[in-house]
Amino acid sequence: MRPTEDDRQAYESILNKLQRDSEALDQLALQTSHLIGIRNKVDELEHVAEDARKILTSASFGDADKLSITGAESRIADLREAIRRSNCQSASFLGRLFWTFLKETRRRRLVNSLENLDAALAPLGFQRTHDSSPEQTLLRGVEFLDALKAASAYQATLRVLSSTPDTGALAAQVANQTRVLAERSAEAWNSWTALLPDRLNEHDRAALGDYAAILRTISKADEEGGTISKQVWRRYYQLAAKTTKALPCWAVTSLSARGRVPFTAGEFDLVVIDEASQCDIASALPLLFRAKRAVVLGDPQQLRHISRLPEQRDQALMVKHNLLDNPGPSWGYRANSLYDLVAARAKSTSIVVLRDHHRSHPDIINFSNSFFYGGRLRVATDYRRLKRPEGPAIRWVNVTGNVVRPPTGGAVNQAEAAAIIQELRRIAIAERFSGEVGVVTPFRAQANLIEELLARDNVLAPVLASHNFICETAHKFQGDERDLILFSPVVSSGTPAGATGFLKSQGNIFNVGITRARGALVVVGDAAACASSEVEYLGAFARYVTNPGRAASQTVALSTPTEAGRDYPAVVHPERVSDWEKVLYTALVDAGLRPIPQFAVDHYQLDLALIRPNGRRLDIEIDGERYHRDWDGELVRRDQLRSLRLIEMGWDVLRLWVYEVRDSLPASVSRVVAWVEAADALPDVLGARAASYSRSGSAPWQRYGVNIALTVTCMTRRVCRS
Repeated sequence: MRPTEDDRQAYESILNKLQRDSEALDQLALQTSHLIGIRNKVDELEHVAEDARKILTSASFGDADKLSITGAESRIADLREAIRRSNCQSASFLGRLFWTFLKETRRRRLVNSLENLDAALAPLGFQRTHDSSPEQTLLRGVEFLDALKAASAYQATLRVLSSTPDTGALAAQVANQTRVLAERSAEAWNSWTALLPDRLNEHDRAALGDYAAILRTISKADEEGGTISKQVWRRYYQLAAKTTKALPCWAVTSLSARGRVPFTAGEFDLVVIDEASQCDIASALPLLFRAKRAVVLGDPQQLRHISRLPEQRDQALMVKHNLLDNPGPSWGYRANSLYDLVAARAKSTSIVVLRDHHRSHPDIINFSNSFFYGGRLRVATDYRRLKRPEGPAIRWVNVTGNVVRPPTGGAVNQAEAAAIIQELRRIAIAERFSGEVGVVTPFRAQANLIEELLARDNVLAPVLASHNFICETAHKFQGDERDLILFSPVVSSGTPAGATGFLKSQGNIFNVGITRARGALVVVGDAAACASSEVEYLGAFARYVTNPGRAASQTVALSTPTEAGRDYPAVVHPERVSDWEKVLYTALVDAGLRPIPQFAVDHYQLDLALIRPNGRRLDIEIDGERYHRDWDGELVRRDQLRSLRLIEMGWDVLRLWVYEVRDSLPASVSRVVAWVEAADALPDVLGARAASYSRSGSAPWQRYGVNIALTVTCMTRRVCRS
């Protein structure tokens, strides 16, 4: 169907909106950079102003940026000159000659200068002791003005920081704008597709029709097991090259490209190769040949490619063809994946580290993040999309059993497999869990055993069919995921040495296996045997899961502020509490509020929590532990992700800088009181929270966070040559 003029105008309008939305997101990034710069400047100035606190009165320090010191500076200059002129030794020859007649005039000028300085500095909080010499007064006056200048610079910059949206508010705005941009991108893509006939001439449409027809011919021959002539393939390639105006993006596997994509150098503008750590170099070369540019995506901590080429043969081939020197050992087929090759050859400016993890609940990914990734990942999982059964996100069902090596190799544990079936029955039938379910195990033999046991269960098998159930090794699960994963480690009494050796060398397989879980991970196995295993990662994982201290600590919650008076209550981890939390806690109690310190929410520990009778909740964070530490983009990004997770769980978030609590305590309390007043005016309907926020763009509480999802969508305008 031919597009109309309305379609064309709609496309132009959407492009304009897309540009504005993109610029708005860029502006938020600039605001974040500005926030970092202002905060670090405040920290720097606070260091400088620290000595000023000892010199100035509290009132003078707090209002330093509002006080004018111009007159005082001129009085200091007058006093310095009066002191100089009152000294006979500093006078000229004629001055010393007539000093008897000059000294009284100059003494009176000195007295007047001291009195004028007193008059100028007294309103600023300066007090001169009358027994001090003029020189001492001058030194103290200069010191006082220097302190006032330092305090003024600090206070002025602090006021700018206090007027800047905090990281929680910026996180909400960024997420909201990202969602808007994603939705607009989808609209633009649909509108662009609707205008496709405008971009196709008569020859293009004819070529597209012929291509569709010959593709149906090839597909039909494949289904019926027939042969396809060389002439048909040649015509297919000719037509495929003419379809890129209508088909700008192609998706193929590296092995299927041979029969589907024209073998023409630079045919595509860009090739994107995913799961590159699992791709061997040779298989990628034909794809790279077809493209002008390449983007290679991969994770070196996940599965690698499987090579049946013996190590000795690989070395012999490299020596035979002089590959060790040029292009070099990194091109070795067996040892290196495509990811390894590109990571070693790409310029540092071309390497982008994707650090945000969006799949799993934090309790699940935190072990891998610590053990395999050195804590570099940032958990950005959207809690609202997670489906979880009752109970913790990760738990261990302890089963001992006995491990044997079947004739086909590998390892099986009958008791563990039976416990897996029992746990599946409990979750899928008794609890009626509605999410997708999978079982992962390192050994093919164990996966087969579980499948056999499941096939005999006429009740459970049909139920799991509706849960998109799969029972596989990690190799089959690469790139896949489920809401709930049951993991069978197959390590217990009698574990064969070969199985232990296999596990020792397969940390990547384990990492892939446990991180397939989105909302919940249930480990079914021998906890003691795993904890004491020679397999380092498995032992660490068993201790992680079974450690009761892994979960967030419980805290002392006050039912009324009078129970603890104005004293900060004892908490389980007092070392985590900063002095500034105690200061703010006391001030909030004095204001009639009921803050709860060190409140545990999921795996987060909130500095102070406010929970209103209608269910509205506020997390108050003070950057005490990062006090006197430069912030950077990484710290802010982690802080924003934390705020987003809490927002998704129904919390509003307010971050107060420690400088605000220290030097603007009344204003900090007022911000909390403003939230309370706004929150108390909202309906007592928790389910209406998201809808309420979405309709209230200018509401006073929106500054402290809104309930929105973090969604990222990329739109490719042109991928293939047209």
